[in-house]
Amino acid sequence: MNIASQVADVRARGFTQEQGEVIVLMKIATGILFKDFPNAFVLFGGGNLVLFQGSARHSGDLDFQLQNQTPPSLDEIRASLKDGLQAAAEALSLAPLLYEPATLNHAVNDGWNFFNRLYVKGSGRLLFTVDLCRHGNVIASEITEYPVAIDDETIATVKAVSIHYTLLQKAECFLFRPKIKTRDAYDIYSLLKRGATLGGNLKFHLEDSLTAHEVEAEQIETRIAFVDTAHCTHELKTLLSSKEFDAISENGFAVLRDALRKIYGQWLD
Repeated sequence: MNIASQVADVRARGFTQEQGEVIVLMKIATGILFKDFPNAFVLFGGGNLVLFQGSARHSGDLDFQLQNQTPPSLDEIRASLKDGLQAAAEALSLAPLLYEPATLNHAVNDGWNFFNRLYVKGSGRLLFTVDLCRHGNVIASEITEYPVAIDDETIATVKAVSIHYTLLQKAECFLFRPKIKTRDAYDIYSLLKRGATLGGNLKFHLEDSLTAHEVEAEQIETRIAFVDTAHCTHELKTLLSSKEFDAISENGFAVLRDALRKIYGQWLD
């Protein structure tokens, strides 16, 4: 397993050397956790986007949606990573790694019901977080499996929500987060570019969610209008390469608003 070549592959998407090293470490960490806890959770969110769906937006969050009633404890997660990540951390000059738990006691954070969070630090800075949460169960047909090399001899199978289910989750996040995030708009735009669609049951699921939350067209338009130059620059400038940022910034980030209107079109008529 050539870690340097993996970092180079990530950097080809526009990430910095520092970001590339962290992303490679996150991918190996994900493989380790699925090797040790193969049926405990499914990867979703920003980590899934950057590791397996080609996103150009940096994310330092590994979000795991719990799939059973007895999730691994933070101590078990920490022990798994401490044992498995050492060689990779040394190869990336990020060792020694520190693992600092933060129990959130079922507190709602940005709409997700978090159970536990682990901060992974190295070289005097926060590298990434590991979040265990519950947000319902993922439909089995919307789970995709990816092989991940942990070392030269070990390949783990990582389970992550599909590109289409990710689009559904992002469509819900953009509308239902207490605080609007333009990164959700960017993720929707990026997923659509990569061929994600809301068909069949996923479209019905979004419709049910909008009905349950009593979302009206005016509310959707208000949130779309928030995706303007000021808010996008504030949030996305540091998350995207300058090339990607410049590509989407024309006409006041119109491509992001167009992507949102494509997703919510039938509820805006």
